[in-house]
Amino acid sequence: TVVISEIMYDPGAGGEYLELYNSGSNTVDLSWWLLKVGEESYRLPHGTMLAPGSELVIADTFSTLTNTYAGLNSTNTLESYPVMRIWDWPMAFLSANEYRTRVVDIPSLTLPNDGATIEIYDICSNLVDVVTYSAVAPWPQTQGAALELVSADLDNAQPSSWRRSFTGGTPAALNTAGQDLDGDGLIDAWEIQINADIGQVAPDGDGDGDMLTNEREYVFGTDPTVDDAGL
Repeated sequence: TVVISEIMYDPGAGGEYLELYNSGSNTVDLSWWLLKVGEESYRLPHGTMLAPGSELVIADTFSTLTNTYAGLNSTNTLESYPVMRIWDWPMAFLSANEYRTRVVDIPSLTLPNDGATIEIYDICSNLVDVVTYSAVAPWPQTQGAALELVSADLDNAQPSSWRRSFTGGTPAALNTAGQDLDGDGLIDAWEIQINADIGQVAPDGDGDGDMLTNEREYVFGTDPTVDDAGL
């Protein structure tokens, strides 16, 4: 259930990062899992957990990432293991998972601009996921923005399953690149929870009155039908 869901290989700001998504219903322990990018190999540190429906960001520099993306700013994160470069983002969840690992810092991480094969192996050396991305067509052109997987249900080995991020990048948040028939930057499946007529859902609207626009709620991954500004 763990899939590669976002690749920032040519950032304008925030540094390079890779996002993993857990589409399953159980928490996955990623301790000592192996990440391979081309000829380079990296081990995820002990204590790396990935809760159901959650994203894990593997970044080359934690501070650069958190200084760029407001939802991951350092005041919202807790360093779980000071010597292990793991940070959690505490939030209130409906499940029993109070903490979901959000960022793992691997300073030597390199994602080549001209493309590479990314492989994820579990602790028993089983291949979990593999994506070979490229900077040329049919892969989306993403200079300064992330590659985002449209849906975890799609085959992420196929270029057609990826889109350029509408907002530059969404590390540890809902990807922006799903189907968007009305072209407003909000995926249709997300808009439907506000109004079955997606044409009536405006990015600058605020149906739940929490002073967060629909666009901001979409990027932050919060509920657009509930006053959740406190998060």
